[in-house]
Amino acid sequence: MSYARIWREINSDADFTALSFDAQAFYVRIALVEPSVNKCGVGDWRPSRLTVRAPDLTVDRIMAAAYELEQAGYLLFDLATEEYLIRSLIRREEIIRNPKASVTLVENYAAVYSPILRAAIVSEVQRERKENPNYSGWTSTAADRLTRILESKNLETVGYEPQITRPVGVPDTPPFGVPDTQPDTPPFGVPETDPIGQTVGDRLGDQNPIVYPSVSPEPKPKPEPFQGVRMPTDVQTAPANQPNDPPPPTCPRHPSGTDDPCSACRRARQTRARYDAQRLDAEQRAARAEAEATSRAAHERAELQAAETAQCQLCDQAGYLLGDDPDTPTGVCNHDPAQADTNRRGIDAVRAALARKAYGGDTPPDQPKPNQSDDDPTQTG
Repeated sequence: MSYARIWREINSDADFTALSFDAQAFYVRIALVEPSVNKCGVGDWRPSRLTVRAPDLTVDRIMAAAYELEQAGYLLFDLATEEYLIRSLIRREEIIRNPKASVTLVENYAAVYSPILRAAIVSEVQRERKENPNYSGWTSTAADRLTRILESKNLETVGYEPQITRPVGVPDTPPFGVPDTQPDTPPFGVPETDPIGQTVGDRLGDQNPIVYPSVSPEPKPKPEPFQGVRMPTDVQTAPANQPNDPPPPTCPRHPSGTDDPCSACRRARQTRARYDAQRLDAEQRAARAEAEATSRAAHERAELQAAETAQCQLCDQAGYLLGDDPDTPTGVCNHDPAQADTNRRGIDAVRAALARKAYGGDTPPDQPKPNQSDDDPTQTG
């Protein structure tokens, strides 16, 4: 999409203004206008890439904003396919009102990887059909494909589990658009009322659930300074992870695991599985890079040796020294023309040392001194 319409009423929307400024800015400044967003409202979800949108934007800030927007129902995510959905874009942009845009919508729908987000798109198209049955798109060339979309499974049938876990440092209390009472038509198929005793944490999978009883509780006194947080007696507490530790496979409430259904534990297992897969992939890439570097070094050495052998006048093409008999190489050549002289001087020095040792340290009369050459009889000691 080359543009996105932002309704002025959004500034007076109580749910939207209840979000933090980071969440509001992320929604209108990044999520709505990302180039990858199509007519269905689906875009690529790669938080690290989005940090280039502002010099002080970090992945932590992006994840905190995404957490708020998901909890409030503005964005849905599928981390497995790296996609996100602007839930209301089809309706806000009035896509089906335009026949050409309707054709693009059904084509974009077919290109969405996530079955969960496809189901959410079905829910939005079904709602648009109910609220605006006179739009031109319903009778356009895309009519048959829109009908197939309408007949597909919607989000209420498939179900949706929040994908973004609460980042470290984000408070438990609801300044993120979580009201004391649930909205009339809660998103994602969440029940309209919470059963007595059920926590919002259990329903949404929060790590630190907040209990919203069905009756208004008496005002609680403010805790004394440094009083801390009182934890339920039936909740296990897990030690905090160190920065370099892998993510735990269970939620903090069940560090030893549990046989009871726990959506937070399920997401923790999925996060751990993704971590293990990414670590294995990184190790394999590192091993391949090391093997390639070793292979390149070996090839370079072989090419250098071949070049030296080709230019050497002392050896054959295989790198062996040429002796009196060309068919009988005398050894491996090191391509040093002075090597024969070096070898001869070394042998002479060894012989002289052995002779001195045999004659008690004196140079024998029939042996040259170490600095005297055999073929120079004019030199005397």
